[in-house]
Amino acid sequence: MVRKSRAGQPGGRVYLDASAFREKYSKPTFVSRYIFPGDHSYFCLHAFLAEVAKTQMEVLEVHNDRHNYYLTCKTWAENLDAAREEIVSRWGEMLYRRFRLYLWGSAQAFLSGGMDAYRVVLERPDGIAKSNREAG
Repeated sequence: MVRKSRAGQPGGRVYLDASAFREKYSKPTFVSRYIFPGDHSYFCLHAFLAEVAKTQMEVLEVHNDRHNYYLTCKTWAENLDAAREEIVSRWGEMLYRRFRLYLWGSAQAFLSGGMDAYRVVLERPDGIAKSNREAG
């Protein structure tokens, strides 16, 4: 039997992959001013899990992915540096420098533990599985 699974339905799952700070609503001024000037906010694992605990969702997995985020930002920064001439000619020195600072700064923040990154998997249990857990 094939069924479509949605997070709001029994058996539905949520996969979340996010960069994070330990303080809720924390965001560096540089990032909020020059990189994500809108409503972007970083993930706060502890606050998120406290809210999940109030729902029917179950936490299946929490994985600290900080090292992979470090490697990703470092690679992006290296690629940016390698394409410097083209980027500067198309979009200007200021934009190049802005994103260079952001990427290298993010890489350093992940490497040093100043920022975190998590993969979280949640599932809304179906009625049968939930009844079996409660009976056991």
